[in-house]
Amino acid sequence: MPLATFLSMPNSLHASRSAFSYVTAVPSFILSYAVAKPLWWALEQVGVVGEDSITSSITSTFSSSSRPSKQTLFGDYVALNLVEQAGQNIIERQRDKAGVGPGDALYTFESFRREFGRCLSCRKSSEGQDGDLMSELDMKVMLRYLERDKGIVVVDKDVVKFIEEYGLSERTRQITSVDRGIIELKSAVDNLRRQTLNIQSKIEECTSKASEAVRHKRKELAVSYLRSRHQLEDLLKKRLGALENLEGTLIQVEAAAGDIEIVNAYSSSTATLRNILSHPSLQRESIEKTMEAMAEANADAKEVDDAIRIGGDVAVGAHDTIDEDELQAELEGLVREAQVESSVAKAEKETEELQGKLGGISLAPSNKPVDARTREKQPQAMTG
Repeated sequence: MPLATFLSMPNSLHASRSAFSYVTAVPSFILSYAVAKPLWWALEQVGVVGEDSITSSITSTFSSSSRPSKQTLFGDYVALNLVEQAGQNIIERQRDKAGVGPGDALYTFESFRREFGRCLSCRKSSEGQDGDLMSELDMKVMLRYLERDKGIVVVDKDVVKFIEEYGLSERTRQITSVDRGIIELKSAVDNLRRQTLNIQSKIEECTSKASEAVRHKRKELAVSYLRSRHQLEDLLKKRLGALENLEGTLIQVEAAAGDIEIVNAYSSSTATLRNILSHPSLQRESIEKTMEAMAEANADAKEVDDAIRIGGDVAVGAHDTIDEDELQAELEGLVREAQVESSVAKAEKETEELQGKLGGISLAPSNKPVDARTREKQPQAMTG
């Protein structure tokens, strides 16, 4: 798609197009592929345009310069599939790093290009660094896509704000003065961090050069490097102190901004709850009427159930009266009979056991012959 068309489109690429939009797109399509390209090819053949011609080529691509020449198109075009892929990479990266404070969702154009430039390419350099950073043109394309088609960012002047898909309120979808204050603090912190890193690298460089000067017996040069190192160390202490103060201020500001969002959420929830409770169905009179109607309905249902049950009893002849006292007397008689039978059975069992024990005892004299020794010992035992 041509770059100018992509940037000027008011509606999302994913929105349904009307028949009129397709009709208006036909003339530009015909002019591009049926007139412009053949005319350009003819001019190249006669040497009017081209790399070796008197005019320079106006070709450019959205992707890196390593794209094959046979895929190069004349003019500025946007490869939609690459834009969608890069947009998804940016969204995923932002979700991975967001959530600590409101400052994580705010970027300047420069910080946006530096943070998400790697999302446009998977190439890595041999030194392990990230590939080409995002150009200004790529940034315009990506911000337009993320704001118009994805609705995930808001852009105002040079400030970019990622918004939540379930934004708590319309205010969260705007860049406020609080957001601008936070982004200014965040930019100052980032600048100080880069300064401290540069100062640290210069200190290491001075130390290395001083050591080298000492090895070559250049005392004055070594002293100069050491003096510069001490000055840089003093400057580093000052920068680190300022960085600490700014980071503390940024944390406090982000915490306060988060508290504002929490209080707004409480207020919105309270208003929603009150709106629900103010519904006529939840008024006391309405609730009492509903409960009374429910009680009446249950009573009617019970009457219907009783009528059905009584009618069923009449149908099966359950209307005959039965004396409950008579039934109780019969039950007690059955219980007594069962107890008598149990006592008789127990007595018979005891009698049988006793007869069994007595039957094992013999009262008749034994006919077994008695030994002579035993006969001799019996009188002694009796006399003794």
